[in-house]
Amino acid sequence: MKRIVSLLLIGVILLSSAIPAFAEDTMGITLENAIELAKENSITLKNYDANILIAERNLKSAEHQSDIAKTDAVVNDTEYLANGKAKELYPAQKQRILDDLKISKEDEIQNLEIEVTSMYYSLYNEMLSLGTLKDSITVQREELTSKQKEFELGLVTKNTISDLENSIAQAELNLKKAEWSIEMGHMDLAKTLGVDLNTRFLLVQKLDLGVEINYDVETLAVQAQTQGDAIKKAQKDLEMKILEKSVVRRYTRYKSPEGSEDYDKSIADLEKALEDAKITEEIKIRSDYNSILNAQLDLEISKLKLEIAERTLNTQQVKNNLGMVIYLEVVKAENDVESAKLDIQLKELSLYELVENYNYYIADFVVEEVVE
Repeated sequence: MKRIVSLLLIGVILLSSAIPAFAEDTMGITLENAIELAKENSITLKNYDANILIAERNLKSAEHQSDIAKTDAVVNDTEYLANGKAKELYPAQKQRILDDLKISKEDEIQNLEIEVTSMYYSLYNEMLSLGTLKDSITVQREELTSKQKEFELGLVTKNTISDLENSIAQAELNLKKAEWSIEMGHMDLAKTLGVDLNTRFLLVQKLDLGVEINYDVETLAVQAQTQGDAIKKAQKDLEMKILEKSVVRRYTRYKSPEGSEDYDKSIADLEKALEDAKITEEIKIRSDYNSILNAQLDLEISKLKLEIAERTLNTQQVKNNLGMVIYLEVVKAENDVESAKLDIQLKELSLYELVENYNYYIADFVVEEVVE
């Protein structure tokens, strides 16, 4: 038993020495402020802004070239086709690039909001649990002191003392692990918010990640076949290729230019890709919804496990008060309750992320009115 205690204490010492000393730079912050700060300092979003600015300039340049491009009285066939593309094709291509960048930026903002919310929620709960761990160690130490006196009087065995010492050593190791996890949580959040990594956060907002799950999946599956992201992309790819074919054909007077692709085959392939996208989108809507239902079920199971753990804890507390079990059994039951609470938090977070992404995906779906 002494060897077990010694090994646990060594673990505590090693883990403690691995935790660096950080500067005391505390920032009180709400979730809303954290999200805005993350957006403001996001390098990825700044890159999108820069690329969007370039794309806007390229679009304006293409539109200008379109305005001045001449297709009349052009003798050279190569110049005729080049001017035709400048007039009708290149502005559309530049507009497509700009539109795609804006969509990607909105996707990145959504991902960032979910990421910050998840980090805020996790760190808040870890900090809350730290106090419970410390309280448990304090009570166990008091229990050990009491049992040591009883041992001197011959009222308890040496095994009881050893079990308590082992429990305390393990709890102290868990405390150091929790403290390290919190330090890493602060650094991860600081990195995401774009502030100094030594910043420690005073999280002032307890989050309720409760979600509403009320979807007409059959209607959504139908809408997805015309409005899903993959559909929109495939449709744009097809439209651009049809436009390119039209421009090349209209501005080619004699024969197709050397190296000209087989537009009919390319268009046929894109039409097939569009049909495949319809199936993909319907599957996505249904499978993502099933994932939400499974996550919801997992959460309900975790809540039931917590109820069982709390009932067990109440029973062990009563038995301990009556002298039927030692306090160590209460500690084990308390640990089970804390584990069940942690599992609920993880399940809540998983469900929240799934629902938020689902809501974002279907946000622009519009029910198409049937004209009679």
